[in-house]
Amino acid sequence: MQKYHNVISLVIGIAFLVLLREFSNPDPIFRILVPVFLVYLILVLLYNYWYLKTIQKYNFWMLIKLLMLLISGFGIFLVMPTVGLRSLFLVASVFVVALFEYAIGNYSENVQINETILTAFGMFVAILGAALYIPPFFKPYVNLLYLSGIFLSSTIISRTFFEFIPQPGKIKTAASVTMGLYTTEVFWALSFLPFHYSALALLLFVVFYLCLMLNYYYFFQTLSFKKFQFHLILALVCVSLVMVSTPWKIAA
Repeated sequence: MQKYHNVISLVIGIAFLVLLREFSNPDPIFRILVPVFLVYLILVLLYNYWYLKTIQKYNFWMLIKLLMLLISGFGIFLVMPTVGLRSLFLVASVFVVALFEYAIGNYSENVQINETILTAFGMFVAILGAALYIPPFFKPYVNLLYLSGIFLSSTIISRTFFEFIPQPGKIKTAASVTMGLYTTEVFWALSFLPFHYSALALLLFVVFYLCLMLNYYYFFQTLSFKKFQFHLILALVCVSLVMVSTPWKIAA
């Protein structure tokens, strides 16, 4: 079974590239690309459901975790400014999608953390860059769309990450909703900065990552001053680099 799953994982990764490339030459054709991508998501969901049931490792939140990774990748692809960057991203995405598809039954800490990091950062970049494609009649509701997108994505990503902590489901859900609310509040504060959307997404991601890991260690009762200090310093260094390297320019 594992041998066939390895091949199918690679096929799923290649299909991600082919579908997005085929209907995005030279620019994304939304009326075709979005329905095709939804069909792709449904097929991947059905296969993963069958595979996890077969190996007796089915978990609802693990199905959602991979779907969130695919959606974040789709979002990043849409906000890429040039054909060349989109092509490079698709080539890299083949290996990323295939890798995490291959590891869908692996619930180790390293796999979960890395997948969560990539998904969260990709989702934040996609949502913050969505203003490039929002139709004019949605402009009055852009803030509501932003806030809703950040809240839902950060809540779901947090819930999938907290799935295997030794706590009751209600506590994990409450912690995830709290993460969503806090991330949304931080996003609102960051939105006043005159930065490019990619810099804002990175700042938001750093804060999200810090809070996520502190919650994670707390739930496992392994939170110590050294761990807190390490992650806080790491976050401050990342924030400082973004603040220094990003031009402070207020658009007219």
